[in-house]
Amino acid sequence: SSSPQSLDMISNMIRFDETEQRVIGGYDHGFYLPSFNNPKLESFAKEFSRQDVAAAAQMTLEKVVDAFISSIPDDQFKIALAGGIFANVKLNQRIREHQKVEDVFVFPNMGDGGLSVGAAYLAHLQKTDQPPMRFQTALLGSNITNEQVKDKLENNYPQLQYEYAENIEDRIAQLLAEKNVVAVANGKMEYGPRALGNRSILFHCAD
Repeated sequence: SSSPQSLDMISNMIRFDETEQRVIGGYDHGFYLPSFNNPKLESFAKEFSRQDVAAAAQMTLEKVVDAFISSIPDDQFKIALAGGIFANVKLNQRIREHQKVEDVFVFPNMGDGGLSVGAAYLAHLQKTDQPPMRFQTALLGSNITNEQVKDKLENNYPQLQYEYAENIEDRIAQLLAEKNVVAVANGKMEYGPRALGNRSILFHCAD
């Protein structure tokens, strides 16, 4: 949990205005500036622990999004989410548990890329009056095979040692247990800021 002081300060950074039906940044007191040069924020970050700042930010984010969802006039609805904050799993859980929310869909590219797809979907619907094609998979990028990897290693990086592992998951687990960094490339490239094991950098989380 966060301290009351840190929560008060973070709460001043952002709020949901029910009258205007929009999220408002606390620019007026100079605490929340769209700039890397923000002395007030820097001094605040030094005053409290990292855990305290993180807890206050999380609580404020959940409060603001909860207020937005509560303001929607429908009693029950399904909701689709895109935009950078929806990589926040705890926030998504809070949304799913909201009494008004029947179901949640987090778009696989839950960063800004998902917002542009949402805009394209809406334009398609408005122009054709037809729903867009259903999204089937997040694996939309180029493919990679063992043969391509072997060819690249032998012809471009002859100085590197390599091995073929029959049980690749066991080998990766062993390397991670020994606190190695493991880069994984498997099959088609993922769409969006995800780590599904097709293009991922893995590290031992206990270190």
